Amino acid sequence: CKVIVACSQLRLRDCKDMDILLHCSNSQPIIESSSQIRFGPFDGSYLQLKDQLKSAQMSAFNTIWTNIHDFTSSSETHWTFIDEKVDAKFVLGKELLELSEELKESDVNVIPRAWGEKNLKPSTERSIVLVGGSDESAQQVVAYALLKQLSEVRLVRSREKEVEFKGEAIDKVIEEEIKLLRGSKNIICLEFAGKSVGKMVTEAIAEEKCQAKGAVVTSASTMEKVKKL
Repeated sequence: CKVIVACSQLRLRDCKDMDILLHCSNSQPIIESSSQIRFGPFDGSYLQLKDQLKSAQMSAFNTIWTNIHDFTSSSETHWTFIDEKVDAKFVLGKELLELSEELKESDVNVIPRAWGEKNLKPSTERSIVLVGGSDESAQQVVAYALLKQLSEVRLVRSREKEVEFKGEAIDKVIEEEIKLLRGSKNIICLEFAGKSVGKMVTEAIAEEKCQAKGAVVTSASTMEKVKKL
């Protein structure tokens, strides 16, 4: 069985031999009494997808698909990560956009393809981009522009979270580079990995197309700094 799905929560039971390209936005995927399950990131995009995700109260940027939990009481491995070459066309035989004449082409890849820690060496350079601000639409414009600028770099993870800055005391907790985000109600976090990725991220942030009124973008060198928000 081959499936492409965007959902808040995924639970599989008594399933076997499946390829799943998944966007799971609100909780970790769960499998039980299942085997030969192969997971990969959601692939494909169309114009209506943004509104569909919004109606379902799902963030396109908050994807937790790599954090898979197996409830099966066994020492065997019942699931694996799918080969990175596998895409929607491989799974369905055609692109998502081709499934219906009602689907319209999008100018962005609505759900970013994040690959998690698979095959990454501990020594691999990392860089984290944080997009905040007062305007949610402007945030998304900037985030998609950055993803396009950095499309040749591996996206490790994508998150969106609500934050609350409680008074001046926050300045003593967060790093200097993150203080620009004060006043943001939510933050989009994109973690990239690869050779010279820090330099590439800095250059991408400086691009005019990656700036927008109502959005603030900065970077952090480690996830530990982000966790302080």
